Amino acid sequence: MRNMFLILMLFFSIISAFIGCAPRDPLTDTVVKADLIVLGTITDNRTEVVTVVSGNTTGKFAYIFFTLSMDKVIKGDPDTREVLIKTEGGPMDDVYQGPTGPYFLISDRILSALHLEEDNVYTIPSSGVFWVEQPSIGAKSIVGLQESIGRIIQIMTANNIPVALPHSEWPPMPVHPVSPPKN
Repeated sequence: MRNMFLILMLFFSIISAFIGCAPRDPLTDTVVKADLIVLGTITDNRTEVVTVVSGNTTGKFAYIFFTLSMDKVIKGDPDTREVLIKTEGGPMDDVYQGPTGPYFLISDRILSALHLEEDNVYTIPSSGVFWVEQPSIGAKSIVGLQESIGRIIQIMTANNIPVALPHSEWPPMPVHPVSPPKN
């Protein structure tokens, strides 16, 4: 009898884990969780080295802070004009710690989701750069800027998230619809 009870408990826990848990689109998750979604231009960068003490161990970490000047705010405070994007990595003494997140050059234009870390300092989630144009090396994202913005707006409206970009500036919406999340 006890074994039957354990088998039933296992069965119902497995079934309940799958009910209503359809895999979500990573883009949808990134858009929904972002504090800010912006189109802007990288205007500056600086490196900061911090010393971290943990127990008996002391270590140094480098961070690159990119200054992002806003062209358009799609999600978040529409009055935001400039933010700092923090990425791990950069030069430390005579060693270079490679960036663990996105790296930008001055004049790069990006469409990105940002997570607020502290006052006016943001980080970019792993799938948070939606579009990039790098004039210095002639690179541009495969998916066009207007299509990327349209897809983001579709996701926001399907999830009842306010769009900061004035409606008159919305691009045509992509043809593939976005379904609202299943509760």
